[in-house]
Amino acid sequence: MTKKTTIIVPSHPRFLGIVRGVTQKVCEIAKIDSHLISKLKLAVDEACTNVIRHTYKGNKDKKIKVQYHLKKKLMKIEIEDSGEKVNDNVLKKELPEELRPGGLGVPLIKGVFDIVNFDTKFKKGNRLVLIKFLT
Repeated sequence: MTKKTTIIVPSHPRFLGIVRGVTQKVCEIAKIDSHLISKLKLAVDEACTNVIRHTYKGNKDKKIKVQYHLKKKLMKIEIEDSGEKVNDNVLKKELPEELRPGGLGVPLIKGVFDIVNFDTKFKKGNRLVLIKFLT
């Protein structure tokens, strides 16, 4: 049985608190450990921040759709935008040797989720698929 929750928020950073709050609640429903919940919230927040900064180039009048799918042993989160297609190579970033602000989002997201990729069949905009296997 799959449980699905969907939210749509404006592409303004002040609405990221809603995304973090829903992520927290969905994780609690899935009985995920609180330490992991913090990491998941940060990673989802970072993914949405990347949409605002890079895909929408700071435009606060767009929408971000976040879908949470809970299955027995996994959680899948899909983040959709209506911006220009993102090059898949962006997901190949590794942690830089020298840590500095900016540029840490993709490695952080990949460090938290087990699977991170773009849905190549998504026609308009981008759909980032994040999967975390639950034990």
